[in-house]
Amino acid sequence: MPYIKQENRPDMDKIVKLMKKLEVDVSKDLVGILYNVQTKWHGSEFDKLVELIIAMGVQANGDLNYILYKYCLVTVSPSYNNYKRFIGGLEDAAANTTCREYRWELRECAAEIRRRLLGPYEDTKIAENGDVTNEL
Repeated sequence: MPYIKQENRPDMDKIVKLMKKLEVDVSKDLVGILYNVQTKWHGSEFDKLVELIIAMGVQANGDLNYILYKYCLVTVSPSYNNYKRFIGGLEDAAANTTCREYRWELRECAAEIRRRLLGPYEDTKIAENGDVTNEL
């Protein structure tokens, strides 16, 4: 869940701002960034981001979920398909990361976006168009 303590959010928001500035693509860039954080490797276009994540002591549990959920909120134009693409990027990253804790948290973040952003959209469409039934 992305519900970290209020006093920790300004530091995590610095990471989100830098991700936005660097235009991080979660499906393409996230696995490499997380690998570089884990191994403290430098030599990519995301070195400043990696250094900031390390300096802020970002944990896989909670912190990463907050960062990615917030990144979704500030970078994804609200639409069902855009959110699905972002979720797909998180799921791709989860499938390709070698760190079990990152994999779990990436999946949890995708589930949180699905629950909080796609769920209400689905409910609205059910109310507008009616639910699918088993009648033929």
